Amino acid sequence: MANWMEEISPTLARAPRVELKRMLDLVQWGAFGLTRDDARQLCENGMAFTNGDESRKVEQLWVLWEQVLERKRDVDEVYRAPSYLSDAWASWAGYTRTRLREAFGVRFVDGGLLNAVPDPKVIVDLGNGLGLSTRALSEAYPEALVCGTNLEGSVQSAIAEANSMGRFGQFGDPIEVLAWISDNGFKRADIVVAMEYFEHFERPLQHLHAIMLTLRPRVLLVANSFKLGAVGHWPEYFIEGRGSVTPRRAGTAFWNALRDYGYERRESEVWNNRPAFWVKS
Repeated sequence: MANWMEEISPTLARAPRVELKRMLDLVQWGAFGLTRDDARQLCENGMAFTNGDESRKVEQLWVLWEQVLERKRDVDEVYRAPSYLSDAWASWAGYTRTRLREAFGVRFVDGGLLNAVPDPKVIVDLGNGLGLSTRALSEAYPEALVCGTNLEGSVQSAIAEANSMGRFGQFGDPIEVLAWISDNGFKRADIVVAMEYFEHFERPLQHLHAIMLTLRPRVLLVANSFKLGAVGHWPEYFIEGRGSVTPRRAGTAFWNALRDYGYERRESEVWNNRPAFWVKS
């Protein structure tokens, strides 16, 4: 399995502890007011907390998030905080890496993503965190035009830029991505990947609409976790025409919206259909 995955993406084949060491050595942490040991500790604490160790909770990050919920701070301050590195790493090591490995595995649609979408020209990785998912996609599809989006000026965006090693583009929003795609002779995205992305928007359907208008993806690879209690995941979401709803209802509204946009979900054998594979019908 490891050798087979290595052929598709060395990034996905590497164990998280190995990838963490590579990242710690790659990034100039002083630019973010961190030492290498600070960064390592944040990443390890984030992963331990995700795995249930409450003693490893990064308190300053949760204080920021509580202040956002109290409308005392802008949400972007959370994602720009150096302490958000803890959640960004945990998202990759504990969730996104596994979901992407599943997508390229034989239990996925058509025996794996490479078969399901054999020759994409443009791939966009929304909210690409530390850039490791985008790098994995660029390895799996070396002939495709690949880019990621992230919050400009944030620590994670700068780390994604470093992790890109020149293999993919890095942008702040879908409008910039569309301009880049157009400059390269294309009009739309073939694959849009969104791993733990839309649940970070208090109005997720409004943002989905913006993606549909700009990128017009042929295929969506999505793994949402609206119900998961985490920094950036809202206790209530606002759905146009319905007002405030629970995370569970927001998730249902999201899938229904994709169907309204003309997408069909294709079933696979991976756990809980994550990532979900939606194709424009």
